[in-house]
Amino acid sequence: MPEYENIGQGGMWIKEGKTGNKYISGSLEFDYQGHPVMVRFVAFKNEKKVEGSKQPDYQIKVGAWEHAKAREVKPPVSATKQDEGVPF
Repeated sequence: MPEYENIGQGGMWIKEGKTGNKYISGSLEFDYQGHPVMVRFVAFKNEKKVEGSKQPDYQIKVGAWEHAKAREVKPPVSATKQDEGVPF
């Protein structure tokens, strides 16, 4: 079995629709063949699941994807001559 390798990250949120049904929305950012990708999705509970079957508990629908934008790297803040007079 190959060793687990983290290739990205994401988040999920539980939301409630207009009719009161709960669902999950989320996004994932990962690298695919060296290219950064961001995917947005929603997941709905499988209400037609037969107990004991191999059907999934949730159905996932991919809504959109795009190449993820590179995160801006900010340089560290350095002390200036003005900061030297601060007493803490």
